[in-house]
Amino acid sequence: ETYRNIVPADFLNKKVVLYTGAVNDEHCLLELVRAFDLVHDEGSALVITGIKDNEYCDRIRKVVSRTDCSNRILLLPYVTRAQMLALQANANVGVCLSREEQENVKTKMIAPNKMGEYLYKKLFILGLKSEYLKPIEMKGLAALAETSTPVEISKALRRALAAVHDAGLKQRISTFVQEDYCMQQQLKPLIYFLNERISIVKSRMVSTMMNKKVVNNFSSHHSVTVMNHIFHQRMKKTYFGRVGQQQRFGRNYRHPILS
Repeated sequence: ETYRNIVPADFLNKKVVLYTGAVNDEHCLLELVRAFDLVHDEGSALVITGIKDNEYCDRIRKVVSRTDCSNRILLLPYVTRAQMLALQANANVGVCLSREEQENVKTKMIAPNKMGEYLYKKLFILGLKSEYLKPIEMKGLAALAETSTPVEISKALRRALAAVHDAGLKQRISTFVQEDYCMQQQLKPLIYFLNERISIVKSRMVSTMMNKKVVNNFSSHHSVTVMNHIFHQRMKKTYFGRVGQQQRFGRNYRHPILS
């Protein structure tokens, strides 16, 4: 009933492509609207939540008004939790077009709550090529665009809309959520990224000590041991360290690197 009160009546029999979350350039919503227009699938509809009164959202409204499919695009403000869950429960494709940047840890770990909600509701994923989404694509549960251009996103969207006809799709998504979409697995890209950063920082710290001749008072092995201890003590106090992770995941959580 909640869903019927949100969307137009003719959306009820369409394949729904859904985006829930912050609406800004980082998430390629303008490109998504243009891509949807390029697909020309009369049996599909696009729903975007989080529309506000700002320049970027005004641009989205203008683009929608100029498309040939404006009657199949629904722009909503921020919705209630109950409304969002109703939308997700009735959608077919969940959109996550966040760009990944190699030196930005935030983009390496795409909002797990968004992905978790999409997958928990058994939605096929539309996204951009990234290390984080690659395992989901390999499972046949996502269609990823090579770049963030409307043309490339439209290609991935066509694949996503075709995939939702697979009778076994929802069961495969459910199995994936139970077996793979857990914190131990989802932390792996972050752990890999942190290990790279740790190696670089350690090398620089040791190099600095050598240049300052701190090693005159220590053996080389002892110096590295001291730097390891200092580095790990600092890391444990960060958001990704023991204290930060225990605050997020519970007091008994043990960090896979720093515990």
